[in-house]
Amino acid sequence: MAPKSPFHRVRLLPPPLEMAKPASIAPSPPSPPRFSTVAPFTKFRIQGRPGRKDFDAYVFGNHNAPGIVVLHDSLGVDDHVKNHALKISQLGNGFKVLIPDLYGDYEGEYNGVDTMKGVYSAILWLRANGSDKVGVTGFSKGAALAIYSSYFQPSVDAVVAFYGTPPCMLGIPVSCSGSFWRTG
Repeated sequence: MAPKSPFHRVRLLPPPLEMAKPASIAPSPPSPPRFSTVAPFTKFRIQGRPGRKDFDAYVFGNHNAPGIVVLHDSLGVDDHVKNHALKISQLGNGFKVLIPDLYGDYEGEYNGVDTMKGVYSAILWLRANGSDKVGVTGFSKGAALAIYSSYFQPSVDAVVAFYGTPPCMLGIPVSCSGSFWRTG
């Protein structure tokens, strides 16, 4: 008897199955985009406060609903910001959202005071156009501006900041406890 090799218990696998030809597979329909701006945002100009020129803004939502100013990041108003605003407008009983284009046609150096005047103009516009309560939310640099608005504009009813904090150079005392910001 011949000596057994160490591989005597190894079984050979059956030959692989023949794969279907690509031509016989029906192409799948294209998937819809994950986010799409389907809301008919209305673009208009907001009259700037004294010392601030007029700027573009986008609004969507119920006329008499509470208002939310949605502040964009440093990239400006894009579909990402509009999609977030659309989702915010559909929460609960609905909101009227306003996206001010704070840097759209700004000439010169970034000026935080002028930008805050733009945020305040957006808050006043929502109040003058049917919103009894107005909140401010923002993303990145817009989040820092949202926090500023709670400090400089006591008429703001709520603030939600997404991944942004104000720089300490303004001297605003800000503390964070869990996920809640407090100013003052």
